[in-house]
Amino acid sequence: MERAVHESEARFRRTFENAAVGMILTDVAGRFLEYNRRFCEFLDYSAEALAGRCFSSSWIRRSRVTSRAPATRRAGETPAFTRDARYFQKDGAVVWGNLTLSSFNATRTARRRT
Repeated sequence: MERAVHESEARFRRTFENAAVGMILTDVAGRFLEYNRRFCEFLDYSAEALAGRCFSSSWIRRSRVTSRAPATRRAGETPAFTRDARYFQKDGAVVWGNLTLSSFNATRTARRRT
């Protein structure tokens, strides 16, 4: 069982690090826990510059299309949502991207492993 978990974690790590899209893992407050190279390139920040930062309104602005999904996600009613969003790069340039958020309960996931 331990070997299977190790192999699964290694597969996830390779997928995360080599993804063609930017990916980040945050805590519930939006603080960056991990982010891949493509996310750094998308925002034109070095990995060091993103360390300890938070995914906040300074990085992203909502598109004109409003969505109730963020509020329901915070309330625990919706496990995931997607929307187009404007992001601000280091130099202030605006880039558009697709924001997809999904959440999971790490405690529940860890319990299933034991």
